[in-house]
Amino acid sequence: MKNLILAAFAAMTILIGGGAAVARNVDEDKAVIEMLLGETPVTAESFTPGFLEAVPLEKVREVLKAASEQIGPVVSIKALDEVYRVTTATHEMDVLLTRDAKGRISGLLLHPPVALNKSLAELADELGALPGEVAYLVTRNGEVLASRDADKPLAVGSAFKLGILAALNDRIAAGKAHWSDTVELEARQVSLPSGILQTFAVGSPLTLSTLATLMISISDNTATDVLLDYVGREAVAAKLGTEFVLKTREVFLLKGNKALRERFLGADLAGKRALADEMDGQTVRMADVEMNPHDQGIEWYVPLERLCALASTVKGLDAMRANPGLANKRDWAQVSYKGGSEVGVLNMTTAALAKDGDLYCVAFTWNGEDALKEADAAAPYGAILGLLARE
Repeated sequence: MKNLILAAFAAMTILIGGGAAVARNVDEDKAVIEMLLGETPVTAESFTPGFLEAVPLEKVREVLKAASEQIGPVVSIKALDEVYRVTTATHEMDVLLTRDAKGRISGLLLHPPVALNKSLAELADELGALPGEVAYLVTRNGEVLASRDADKPLAVGSAFKLGILAALNDRIAAGKAHWSDTVELEARQVSLPSGILQTFAVGSPLTLSTLATLMISISDNTATDVLLDYVGREAVAAKLGTEFVLKTREVFLLKGNKALRERFLGADLAGKRALADEMDGQTVRMADVEMNPHDQGIEWYVPLERLCALASTVKGLDAMRANPGLANKRDWAQVSYKGGSEVGVLNMTTAALAKDGDLYCVAFTWNGEDALKEADAAAPYGAILGLLARE
């Protein structure tokens, strides 16, 4: 079985290891969870070899120690449909645990802990206290529950792809295209990771549905640039409320070429369009890219108010439901997520439909001059989602 590791934050790290799981034994599982969150460091014997190949033992210990320190001593563990709900004096945390026939842990997922004694305002204040430029927005059915600089355009990384998806959805809703339509990958559209399509042969046929899913679920940059060509820059710019929208490959090219970057930053709209045509003929290489904190003007700047509106518009599309972000899917009727990051940039945007029918949006952007400690933002952000789900 393929191993998957997704690090989310210090006390909520998702660790899925390989190995066949067996039917759960509730009493034994509870004892294992208590052991994992106890004071004694775990040993390698508790895990399958496949799990530890994916997640080194020291990393496992680090994650469990951070989780234990955040939530405190375990008071009770309750078996739910697929997970176990751990309750302490201050938090609730859902844990997904799978073990093999020998009782060894083959899969472990710690969901974001929900603070039992913190309000939305207190959690929002934790986000607002982060250094640098911070914006957040929490809404329920369009009503603002918490907000800070939600109308300010900040760098949002790949979250701009919501604008492409919305423009594509408009074309399909108008009958001008269908999800099953195919386009061929062109050399001028090949970008750099994240993603997988940069490894595909030029000329490969790709459906609009496949491109949209890859763009949102794994933030595939080449899929993004194909779709940006397909729907047009002007349509996406209108969705994002901006004058000009860069392709991902253009961002990489500009990061790797100071002279080209200075020309772009000094250009008017017509000049930027001309430079984009010029960059179509250039090959982008990872070796040329400087992954320093984002260069002002070489990014996508979108206010949270617009991102929430876009996320709410496309929330029902299959592409939006492939990756729940930091939300616990079992807490919601539907979860849609898109985030973005680079050095000095972090965005998380979640549109979540509650089981009672209320629609929430939780969006957050953080810009800084240096690498950001994403865990510091992910903890309160995930806690906000957990708090809202339990209202």
